[in-house]
This record gives sequence, C-alpha cells and structure tokens, in this order.
Amino acid sequence: MKRNTGLTLKLLGVLAGVLILSGCRPAPQPVGQLVIFNWEDYLAPETIPAFERRYRAEGVVETFPDERTLLEELQQGERNYDLIVAGNALVEKMIRLGLLQPIDLANISNYPNLDPGFQSLHYDPGNRYSIPYMWGTTGIALNRDKITREADSWSILWNPEYRGRLAMLSDPDEVIGAALKYLGYNINTINHAQLEEARAALVEQKPLLVGYLDPQQIKDGMIAGEIWAAQLYSGDAMMVAEEKPEVVYLIPREGTDLWVDNFAVPAGAVNRRGAELFINFCLEPEISAANANYLRYANTNRAARPLTDPEILADPGLYPPPEVIELLEITSLETFPEIREIRAGIWEELVGE
Repeated sequence: MKRNTGLTLKLLGVLAGVLILSGCRPAPQPVGQLVIFNWEDYLAPETIPAFERRYRAEGVVETFPDERTLLEELQQGERNYDLIVAGNALVEKMIRLGLLQPIDLANISNYPNLDPGFQSLHYDPGNRYSIPYMWGTTGIALNRDKITREADSWSILWNPEYRGRLAMLSDPDEVIGAALKYLGYNINTINHAQLEEARAALVEQKPLLVGYLDPQQIKDGMIAGEIWAAQLYSGDAMMVAEEKPEVVYLIPREGTDLWVDNFAVPAGAVNRRGAELFINFCLEPEISAANANYLRYANTNRAARPLTDPEILADPGLYPPPEVIELLEITSLETFPEIREIRAGIWEELVGE
C-alpha cells in the first residue's frame, strides 16, 4: 500500500499554517527539554520539529525495542523520561507498580477529540494516568510469494513446512495470547490447564522459529525475504507492505488481541508541563492525522477522521468490520497475581530469562 502523498503534503501545509497562525498569539513560555521514550519511528517526522517550534522546546526521543526494556528502564530509574508510549497491559502494570504520575486533564483541552470508545477504558478508568494514542491488533504478516495456501489462522505459525522462516514477537503477553487463541481459549484465561496447553504448544513451536523478535527485526526480516510469516502488529505489517507489496496482514479467524498504545508520564518525569503540552498537541486533529497517515495505524482520535487517508479508514486490517471486532480481546491480567506468575514462568522457559 502506498502512502497518499497528496494528503500528506496537504497535512504538512496545514501544520505550517498552524505554526504561522501561532505567531499571532503571545509566545508561550519555553518548554525546555522534553525527553520522550518511544518505539522506533512511532511519530511522523514533522511532529517533534513542529512541537519544538511552537513551544520553543527541545525534543529528545530515545527508543526501546520492546516493552520489557521500557519497564526495566523505568524500574531502574537511571534515566529520567518525561513522556513514554506504552500498551494497555503495560500501563495497567505500571499503575500497579507506582511507576506513573497522574495526568491533569485540565491541561488536555483536546481530550474530547478522542473517540468515546477509547475514553476511560478498564485499564485506566477516567484516564488518570494515560491518554490513548493509536490502536490496532496483533495478527499475522504473511509473504504471499512464499506462502500461497490459506493462512488466516494462527496455525500457520506452527507449520513445520516453514521451519526457520517464522517469527514471534518478543512480548510474553502477545506470544502466550496467540497460543491461547490458537487453542481456542480466552486471552485472559485463568484456567491452569489451558495455560499448560499453551505452554506445551509454545515449546513445540519454538524450534520452528527464527526467534522472538522486536517489531523492527521482524519488519527487516520480512523485507529481506528471510521471514515468511510472523506475528506482528497491524501498523507494522502495513509499513512492511508499503515496501514489499507481496506481504499481507491477516487477523486470524480464531481471534486476537486488540491493543491500545498510550501516552503516559513516568513518576520520575522532570518536565510534566512539557509532557502534557505534547500530549495535547498530538490530540490536535491535524497532528493526530499526520501521525496516523505516516504510521498506517488506526487512530483513537475521532476528530482526526476527516483528515485521515481514506485507504487507512477502508482497510479491514486496520479498522476491522463488526464481525471481526467481536473476536478481539484486550489483555488484562493485573488482578490475578498467580496467573501473572504462571505466565512469567512460561516465558522464562521459552527465552531462558
């Protein structure tokens, strides 16, 4: 899928206009340095420079390969981050661990731009600690040049014909969740026997894999033709397809995870004002649409819809139809310490950590 270049240029023009008009208002107090900890390439290229110019800020973006690294960095506390991007399950965990500080919604004037369906979700009632950014699913990225058979099932990632050409994400919740759905169970099951079946299925699968990889490694491997099928986030798969059109994204017929990535402010943040300004900036329709159009991700921002690339809105891999939505689940395990421990043991067996 090609990016809609015309729409992107139009959005950049709108961004420039916003910046020019901002010169008619009194200049805001300088924000200073804002340190953002994010996935690699998870903002449109113009977003940080536009924020810097408007608020006389210095945006510093550091990246993590997976959410385990993000969590470890916050727990160690050796580096101060002002703003992070984290998935719903990790936000829920970090709230429990006291690693986040509350967000003052009085400073988020663009909060009403969020689709009501993404406001006050179960993992953060009242959006006290997080503001949704993008959402999507975790499914199968498939190279149709290499695998031509029907493959809209998690079972393709257990097929021994493709030994050494398969990959799973380096995320325990995603991997264990996929195994549970493959077996026909709920992602959030608390049934010990079902979790044991998932463990056995993953042990059986492991010799077939290139490895448990971060999204960038999977993208690079698929573009190079070294990986033929992989578990991957919807937006990342779409980005691969732009460069390698024979790659398609499939939501498995057994169902999968619906995730929400969020902005959040770490407990140790030193520039909370800058973090809240950046969150509010990213909720502006023009900025939000520019991010979504660049990333090829589904957006939580309802007000950005009119500026969103129509190809994105029409793509069932990004905006699934109602019958597919019914098959999706949001991971939520923080109220079950015993289950967290069992799942941690499964992951330790798989990766030796």
